[in-house]
Amino acid sequence: MKKTNTFQTVLMVVFGFSIMVAVVLFALFPKPSDDPEINYGVVKVWGTLPNTIVKEAIDDIEANIVIVYEQKRETSLWSELVGALASDYGPDLVILPYGKFIDYRKYLYPVPYSYFSERDYRDTYVDQAELYLAEEGELALPLLIDPMVMYWNKEIFSSHAVSMVPTIWDQFKTLAPSMTIRDDIKIKRSTIPFGQYANVTHAKDIISMLIMQAGAPIVSADKGVLTVNVNEKIDSVYPATAAIEFFMEFSNSALPTYSWNRALPSSKEMFISGESAVYFGYASEVEEIRKTNPHLIFDVAMVPQVRESGKKLTYGRMNGIAVLKKSSNITGSLYAARLITSGKIAEKLSQGLNLPPAHRGLLAQEPGGIDLPVFYDSAIISKSWPDPSPNETNKIFEDTIEGILSSRYSVDIAVAGMERQMKQVISQFIGN
Repeated sequence: MKKTNTFQTVLMVVFGFSIMVAVVLFALFPKPSDDPEINYGVVKVWGTLPNTIVKEAIDDIEANIVIVYEQKRETSLWSELVGALASDYGPDLVILPYGKFIDYRKYLYPVPYSYFSERDYRDTYVDQAELYLAEEGELALPLLIDPMVMYWNKEIFSSHAVSMVPTIWDQFKTLAPSMTIRDDIKIKRSTIPFGQYANVTHAKDIISMLIMQAGAPIVSADKGVLTVNVNEKIDSVYPATAAIEFFMEFSNSALPTYSWNRALPSSKEMFISGESAVYFGYASEVEEIRKTNPHLIFDVAMVPQVRESGKKLTYGRMNGIAVLKKSSNITGSLYAARLITSGKIAEKLSQGLNLPPAHRGLLAQEPGGIDLPVFYDSAIISKSWPDPSPNETNKIFEDTIEGILSSRYSVDIAVAGMERQMKQVISQFIGN
């Protein structure tokens, strides 16, 4: 008779233990039901969304659950959450900040596929929601998306008899020579604020968008497995090289497209003051821009795309609601997460914050107002990449651009260094 080796014995023990744990978990935390007779108790939620808007959205919630929301400052949410969980008094759910989830991962209880199947999840939420998929379940359920859009100054475009804003990036090469106002020393009015890093608001996100539009995901996530791809050749194009060459062109004073330099204020300030034809920012900034300069005549449009590209894409920041491992009410939390990200609550949050929902069914509805139609369309094509260390990756992007500006590196060498450093950051994250 064949003897069982040590590895097989250990494997059987581990497998048996895993089954036992699964049985215990399902016994303790049964699959939530839609039966209105079941009482799911109290569920505590922390997040950075405004108290008034969230509380109004959950005001007429079903009688079989009580959701208590507490607003936290974005700067302190992480530290407060970690401290609370260490002392066993934290919330049951957390609304993750826009664009963040990886650093929260170890504290999250993934939504089991047995409760919410991957097929149903993909059918329910936009493509960007795939970032939350892990081997063991969904790390969070998507709630809202804050997509990057193009703000454009209607007076500047009208004064140059330009009736349509660019839908293709190359069109800026034609506009910049005539629309930019400059002399030998100073740029008095910019067409497009590209080519620098320090004074281009959201520079990292804009560059990410250009690279992703060119075909590289930067960091892809397949069920939690992270892979770096910044510049892998597609047909005859190297995505990051092409994207960064385009971005840099508008700060080269030797070219007719010269439209931006480091002596100018931030791109956001320039646009608000009426001295820039366009600004690339997030949907969430629209009211701030209106209030800061009520006399500015502007509109919003979807960001331009790469010529002859079969895909449309913009960068977007997504937030989601996640169940915490230390929740004292897992079953109620799973139920609440589904409740909040679907139907009336998500719709009210979307309307209250003037941001599109991540739910496909809600996005299919015709939104009101003048801005939301653009925001909705942009949310549908929004993408981003999992960033395990925003400070480190921001420095990598900045060093890449500054290295090219100072002529220390060619674009090719700078991009190669960028990819190498990105792989180091991801490897370090995986190792930890």
